Amino acid sequence: MSKREEIVEEFAELLHERGLDEVYGINTGIDTSKKYRYVTFCKARTLDGQVNVYGPKFIQVTWQTANRSLPHKGSEVFKTIEEAKTFIKETF
Repeated sequence: MSKREEIVEEFAELLHERGLDEVYGINTGIDTSKKYRYVTFCKARTLDGQVNVYGPKFIQVTWQTANRSLPHKGSEVFKTIEEAKTFIKETF
């Protein structure tokens, strides 16, 4: 298993623990360009998101939400796995 696959599995586990798998579950895969691996997450009627793992030092979290405390669409980039996990825990 590659390092990116391991990181994606860590995020999939975290997202599942946080209950961010309500509509279509947690999906993982590799982008067609093969530049990054991803894991998707959701909450019924309020949130759709994706964690894109380019490597251990470049992780992007994107989302679209109806939650008024967040921008409707957003994207954040993190330089460590822990920063990205903390953001997910505190935001969603």
